[in-house]
This record gives sequence, C-alpha cells and structure tokens, in this order.
Amino acid sequence: MIRLLERIAIEPNSHLGMPPLQAVDLVAKLGCQHISIWLNSPGPINPYNYPQSSLRDDASLRQDMITMMRDSRSIPSDISSYTDTT
Repeated sequence: MIRLLERIAIEPNSHLGMPPLQAVDLVAKLGCQHISIWLNSPGPINPYNYPQSSLRDDASLRQDMITMMRDSRSIPSDISSYTDTT
C-alpha cells in the first residue's frame, strides 16, 4: 500500500528560495516522495535570505541533487524555470 504522503509533492512556494539540496532534504524528512523545483533561485522573492543557486548553471549542484534524490527516493514532479521580470 502506498503511503498518502508519498503522493504529495512539495512545490516551490512551500520552500521559497530554499537551495535545492535543502529542499530535497526537507521533502525526505517530511516523508514525502515528490518535489517540484525551480531551475534557479526566485530572484528577489527570497524572504528567508537563502543563498542564490542555479541548477541550470551549476553542473556540480545538479549532480549532487540527482545523487541526493536517488538516495532519498525523491521524484521530481515538476521542474520549472523562474524568470525574474523586475
């Protein structure tokens, strides 16, 4: 039987500005399986002052995220590109 939390995806507005690796860790700690992420930080929308990051530009970060997601059995449910229009 699939646990209910495994079907829930944590989406970017729930971890606003959080770096990708921390977001995957959060999903795993919550017992969820799916995560929705942005390829890059949300620009000026960063209420917790997390450092800027970019899965698009940082190959090492991408590889670390793939490894972390594999280890935590997390599945990307949506990968979006945030575009700062300010």
